[in-house]
Amino acid sequence: MGDDGDDAVRRFEQSMIMDFDSWHDGTGYDLEAVASATPDERERITSLLLQRDVTDWRDVEALAALDLPEADQRLKRALRRGSLSLRMSILRHAPRLFTERQRTKLIVEGIERASIGDALTPTLFEVEEFHPPAIVKALLRGTLERTGEVAVNLAGMVAFVHGATKEAFDWDQRPLFLRFNTDDDAERQDAFRDLCALCKIDPVPYL
Repeated sequence: MGDDGDDAVRRFEQSMIMDFDSWHDGTGYDLEAVASATPDERERITSLLLQRDVTDWRDVEALAALDLPEADQRLKRALRRGSLSLRMSILRHAPRLFTERQRTKLIVEGIERASIGDALTPTLFEVEEFHPPAIVKALLRGTLERTGEVAVNLAGMVAFVHGATKEAFDWDQRPLFLRFNTDDDAERQDAFRDLCALCKIDPVPYL
């Protein structure tokens, strides 16, 4: 009977052991164990997580699911000193910790700094759902200023947030978006003008 009472804790602790397959497949910790845990078990699961640094999205996801003051405090600490990728994970899994202003600031930072392999995808997921004027302006600047591959993805999002496409990267408009993958300023500006025409916006303030 006593062992059964520890079931959620044991299951969660086991899920924290990452083998290659779990890492490769992007398997997170056992959130079902968190959901089924008793209040005492949730406190113990929290203690397990607090014994380690918040290093990736798995830790963030689990701490956010616990929704306890101690867990939220650890996430807030990670927000102050974590990588852009880690902070974007906290925004995704624990939006309750952000004001609208803080959310906007972090997304703008992602638009300005994220790379293809580091935080760009979660940044764009956030932009799909939340794009006040400051974020839209950052997107437009990014299509002119960011490196080619990043600018291609930002261009797709510009079209989406302006209602010119139905998807964040509409493959029907792919030839236009791909034109942003250039180091030639004149070519980039020509692509930008065509993007603005598609979106029915004035390119002049950005050129």
